[in-house]
Amino acid sequence: MVNKIYLGLILALFFSSCAKQIPTTTINLTIKSDIIKFKGQGFLKDNKGDLSLDLYTLGKYINTFKINEKICFNNECYTKKSFNEKFFGKWYYDDLLKDIILCKNIFSKKNYSKTQNGFTQIIGDLTYVVDDLKCEFSSKNIIIKINK
Repeated sequence: MVNKIYLGLILALFFSSCAKQIPTTTINLTIKSDIIKFKGQGFLKDNKGDLSLDLYTLGKYINTFKINEKICFNNECYTKKSFNEKFFGKWYYDDLLKDIILCKNIFSKKNYSKTQNGFTQIIGDLTYVVDDLKCEFSSKNIIIKINK
């Protein structure tokens, strides 16, 4: 009986160690908007386009953003359009938040200017700056800063 228990534990450890792990990126993050105020660390997981961003302040878990076909935050899920309208104050395009979190260009590179270590985009009242160490998005009511 004891041998079966040990064999079961060994097999469980073997198979769990073979499980594919999703890479996690640690970022320092600041978000200031009408609905979210956060400054701390984020642990970003990108599983084939499905994002999960766990938020921590002073080592304490705060919340998680999940972005896939919907955006989930504060135990509520929204269509991307409704979340963007609530968060940004109006709808821009569905994957704007995802592109900012991943520090990708936004609005199909509209007003894109290459810099020495990245790029800038200024679109109306939106300013977006990305370089090797950070990405910063700001508009009239929102600031998102990510230090890589």
